[in-house]
Amino acid sequence: MRKARWLLPESSLLLALLGLVGCAELETRLGASINDEFSASQIARPSATTDWLLGEPDLLLHFPQAYTLPAGDIDTFRSFVIPNVSSTDLYVSALDFNLPNQHVVHHAEFRLDVTNHSREKELEDSDPGFRGMDNSTARFPDGHFVNWVPGKEISEARTDLAWRLPAGADLVVQLHMMPRETDALIQPQIGLYLSNVPAKLNPEIIWLGSRWLPIAAGESNFKTSDNFVLPTSVEVISILPHCHAVCEAVNVWATLPDGSLKELLHIEEWDFYSQNEYRILDPLLLPAGTNLEVEFTYNNSSDNPLNPHSPPQAIQFGPRSDHEMADLWIQVFAQDDPTRSTLRKYTIDHIEEKTLNGLKQQITIEPSSYNYVQLGLQYQNAGQTSDAITNFQRALELSPDNTVVISHLAIALAEMGRRGESQAQWTRLVELDPSSADAHFDLGMSLAFSNQISSAESHLQQAINLDPEFESAFLQLGLMQAYLGRFDEALSNLQSALSLNPNEPMTLRAIAQLIATHPEVKKRQPKEAIALAEKALNLLPEADAWSLSVLASAHAASGDFDLATELANQARSKVEPKEENSLGTRIDRQIFAYQQERLEFTRTANEKEFISPQDRGIR
Repeated sequence: MRKARWLLPESSLLLALLGLVGCAELETRLGASINDEFSASQIARPSATTDWLLGEPDLLLHFPQAYTLPAGDIDTFRSFVIPNVSSTDLYVSALDFNLPNQHVVHHAEFRLDVTNHSREKELEDSDPGFRGMDNSTARFPDGHFVNWVPGKEISEARTDLAWRLPAGADLVVQLHMMPRETDALIQPQIGLYLSNVPAKLNPEIIWLGSRWLPIAAGESNFKTSDNFVLPTSVEVISILPHCHAVCEAVNVWATLPDGSLKELLHIEEWDFYSQNEYRILDPLLLPAGTNLEVEFTYNNSSDNPLNPHSPPQAIQFGPRSDHEMADLWIQVFAQDDPTRSTLRKYTIDHIEEKTLNGLKQQITIEPSSYNYVQLGLQYQNAGQTSDAITNFQRALELSPDNTVVISHLAIALAEMGRRGESQAQWTRLVELDPSSADAHFDLGMSLAFSNQISSAESHLQQAINLDPEFESAFLQLGLMQAYLGRFDEALSNLQSALSLNPNEPMTLRAIAQLIATHPEVKKRQPKEAIALAEKALNLLPEADAWSLSVLASAHAASGDFDLATELANQARSKVEPKEENSLGTRIDRQIFAYQQERLEFTRTANEKEFISPQDRGIR
């Protein structure tokens, strides 16, 4: 089963921060050369411990299947899913990672996925796990950066800062594994230490660092720095730096508004295999206006015994083991929700600025298709879609037949409302890869938005023929047919989508609406519609206008117009401004009809006029 990624929202704050391993996968797909010369056998390492530093874990997890890392001279980025960790909410005060051959792992990140997306991606791969580090639905717990790096000494967090592992969520373990000369078995144990009480505090993460590290061969004293001025007062909880092999020193300090200095962290001899997270034991309060600063020093000369290259070679920023990084995460606690929101906004702005600057600098020395795509994606994340299009077009000039570039350009053009140009790119995509279900789906959706219904249906059906488990194709085809009044065909395709994913609120709502308001009275199923609409609501973190509106339709179909009116009024109160002319108008009609104790207007079967999903507010 697969979902489409057509016009989905872009990634969150921590994806902007840490989506670099995804970049490595994209680099390969774009055809960039990768010359990995860093071997795991080049540096002596301490032996891995087999003991749990905090004692036996409260909950012990492992991969459903062991993975064999093949020998090779390139880094491997792979994600592994531990499904449905718990049937109830858990609160985790510490996580430990135990792998006998830890030297093969560059780092591990632990994310939570409350959707089926990561699980579905694993099913598509013939080996355990799936390639790359897809962060589109796998997220860090709010305000926490949960990872393992070589040398990290696990420590238990404050009870009031335990992070929530939601009931039914999957734990996604993302591993960056090192080049090696022999195969290696990857089957770690993950130990969770639990708190008996929910967390009381909501931390935030501040990032400082650099995305531009042009370290010349032989350079023994390369420095880069960054600073961030606190917009609000905070309490510092922990500090986590991260660099690679040629880093030599990391210094972190705070300049208070009165001009006084406070040293936060000083590492004179950085060792990749002795990384750690530094927790602040005594309360450290920093007022608004404090300037947080960090300086990283690198030694890329032959005098550095940890240098992976002999003789030294030029090193640049990147996720691979032969690249370098400059990351500093500071976990803080803000006073209240308004200050947290302010702090998060400033942090996001800082990350976007640093990332954009780094990518612009990189293009000046390497104007490759890959780099233009990366810059385009960053502009897109920042909401600067016009600039994103410009860079995708430059990438396309360098790689005119690259389907990854074409796809990004088509999506960006659609976001700007340039649907004709977007459709031309989707058409080109199908021409280049006629066996791609995704390409047919994307073209079908584009044609639907331009009212070319016959062609749209044809491509959506072709997507299903190529991939009979393409959930989104069944769903969108069913929605299209429903709004055309072809209800029986619509119901068949919607039920196919539901069989592939019984917990998709959009599909549940669509079927509930259809069987509640079917123009043929004998085909209405009010009880089933109520059950489906209630299930859709229960799957959402918060009730939304669409789900409440559909539930109102179901109760109206059962004859309970008082409850239907109440639910429709609740739905009306939740309509977003951008939905006022579509959803708001629909709900107004519902309320008026229910007050007259009749169902809202239903379209007649085989009505030919098609109104695009965007115009009708289909969700």
